[in-house]
Amino acid sequence: MGTVNLPVWEYGTPGPLRERLNGLTLAGAKTATFAIDEITLSFDEPLERVGDRFVMVGTNGAQLAVIEITGLERTRLGDVHWEQVAAEGESFENVDAWREAHIRFWTPFVERVRTFRGDPAWVVNADTVVTCLRVRLIERLRGHDAARYPVVECIVETSEAELAVDALDGFGTTGVEEIDGGLNVRSTNGREVPAGSVFLRAGFASDSAAVLAEAGLAREWRPRYEVLLGDDWLDAWREHFTSLRVGRFVIVPDWSGASDSRPDPLPDDVLVRLDPARSFGTGAHTSTRLVLDAMQTIALTGARVADVGCGSGVLSVAALLSGATSVVATDIEAAALDATLDNAGRNGVANRCRVAGTLPPGERFDVVLANILAPVLISLAGEVGAAVEPGGTLILAGLIDEQVERVLAAYTGFAIVCVGSEDRWRSLVLTRPL
Repeated sequence: MGTVNLPVWEYGTPGPLRERLNGLTLAGAKTATFAIDEITLSFDEPLERVGDRFVMVGTNGAQLAVIEITGLERTRLGDVHWEQVAAEGESFENVDAWREAHIRFWTPFVERVRTFRGDPAWVVNADTVVTCLRVRLIERLRGHDAARYPVVECIVETSEAELAVDALDGFGTTGVEEIDGGLNVRSTNGREVPAGSVFLRAGFASDSAAVLAEAGLAREWRPRYEVLLGDDWLDAWREHFTSLRVGRFVIVPDWSGASDSRPDPLPDDVLVRLDPARSFGTGAHTSTRLVLDAMQTIALTGARVADVGCGSGVLSVAALLSGATSVVATDIEAAALDATLDNAGRNGVANRCRVAGTLPPGERFDVVLANILAPVLISLAGEVGAAVEPGGTLILAGLIDEQVERVLAAYTGFAIVCVGSEDRWRSLVLTRPL
């Protein structure tokens, strides 16, 4: 459907709140919303009726969906019950927490409402009348795909960060951004991220997937579903990216204005210049470090290498700089393939790097690297295993301790050389017998 000629429905004010509530509706989780009647009236807007249909728009003006009001209930803020709060799809643990947040949100509007009512004593309190509106999604419109990124954010203790990342992986995240807590570090909705904690932002392919993840995560991690607008946030990680040493590999940020804080050089250092752009892989994630560690225990000189799930290409470039004859880097994301070729060029090895969406059928390699999630490692076991030359090496990562046995069971015919370990993350170095 193209442009729809219906009254416009705008949840909340323009910005993150509107996008969050819109996303909950698109996900099917938004069954109710609350608006203070006095404030609605002060804006000179009519109260809605059951059966009314609206076109829901985003902050950027894109038409997202057609919705219909299916129920309406007026009550006092102090009388809101748990079923109404739970129906909103929020992550509040009880009614009091919801009510406190509601009051905090509306308080900035108090002066305007006082003027409208001619009541200098008016406050948002338990006597304020609110409206509970139940809505249903009639039709999604093409605008719901316009520069909107559903994410789930968590604030967890550092010791539980890897556990939380694994849980997010289990819900099908497309990638997780990790930022250490500290001064001035805040989540999208302004929550402080204290030192000793980690802020996790996990991307998802759809609003529905993100909402299901938020509902399924441990409450103590304070999961919150959000919708990010535009593309600027995709580059926010750059201010946190500094040089990193993993054994003899030294990964340095390589873009205009990047911090040059590389560690003191050692004689056998392999310098990897990297700009991940908007693909996964700065080298800082534990699973990537485990692969880089494992690569330093095998012979790469003269090797033909495949990098499955190449992301930024950091592993491909590291292999080529270590003497590999050639690398075939594969990824399902076009941005990853572009980033890999770009980073190969930054390091002067582009002539030996080939990219593809999948492993070339029938082609075999001396070394195969696969740093992807455990379920994907298992589902691709036949394809990945067949790509290893007899006598060749297979390095797997992206799995945690509890997943090791299941991954090994999928790679029959391989012998274990060693198991790498850091926190709960594991890597497997396997060999295919001659």
